[in-house]
Amino acid sequence: MADVRKRHRGRKGVEEKKTGKTEARKDAKVRAETATMLKSWLSLSTLSFFVGAAICVYGGAQWGLQMRLFHENDMFFSEIKEVEREISFRTETGLYYSYYKQLVQAKSWAEGIHSLMYDNITEHLRTVNIIERFNIHQEIILGTLYRVLPIQHLIKPIFFYIDAVFSLYGLFGMAMFALSWLLSGTFLGGVVTLAFVFFNRQTKRVSRKNFLVEN
Repeated sequence: MADVRKRHRGRKGVEEKKTGKTEARKDAKVRAETATMLKSWLSLSTLSFFVGAAICVYGGAQWGLQMRLFHENDMFFSEIKEVEREISFRTETGLYYSYYKQLVQAKSWAEGIHSLMYDNITEHLRTVNIIERFNIHQEIILGTLYRVLPIQHLIKPIFFYIDAVFSLYGLFGMAMFALSWLLSGTFLGGVVTLAFVFFNRQTKRVSRKNFLVEN
């Protein structure tokens, strides 16, 4: 009787070991499959991210370039005289550009800021602080960049101004792409959004408005 019990215990132990090994193999197989699927998902996710980011940058840049091209075709901006370029700035755009020009043409940056703080040209018989009176911080930043960067011999101030505006158009296109991507969960949402922007005639009308402050 004792021998039978020992044999039974021995068989039970062997079966338990076999069962443990089988479960361990199954767990290892499941972990391996999970790791493989995770690596595959990560690789696809990474590829999708870089593809979407590349399309975002390219599409936004193309949108800015398209706006610049429409503006050039409409105004012949690079071919007309300097005074005609300035006259082409409609409504208050010309006023805001004049403050940028005032800072750029000053003998020094400090003198330009001082002339904006004590301006006696904008309002008749009054000296006003233009920086406080109007929102010209973007003109100050752009004028400072033009003075600091070594580009004075490469590009005229007025071209630097409008190129900055159209660069902001490009950033606007990238922002719309990114927002659509986040909301839809796929970069295809951004592609569709930029496609609607590109083929919408009304959006091309903004090429006539070089508002730095709105951009």
